[in-house]
Amino acid sequence: MAAFLGLTVHWIHSDRTTGSLSLKAALIGFNCLKKRHTGRNIARTILFLLDRAGITAKVFLLKSMCSDVNLQS
Repeated sequence: MAAFLGLTVHWIHSDRTTGSLSLKAALIGFNCLKKRHTGRNIARTILFLLDRAGITAKVFLLKSMCSDVNLQS
């Protein structure tokens, strides 16, 4: 039986003309996990998908900002 990992992204979009906010979502990737389901292998797959989408730096910047204000669990 094959295992898969799907990764989605969610963000708030601000319309500059109307000032309205809307929630956006997109599928970044859907990848087959070929190796064991260890934390390291799952993390590698997530980093691969983030790199492929070109948003790795944005995700880690947000993680750093959350750490600075003590929001990270």
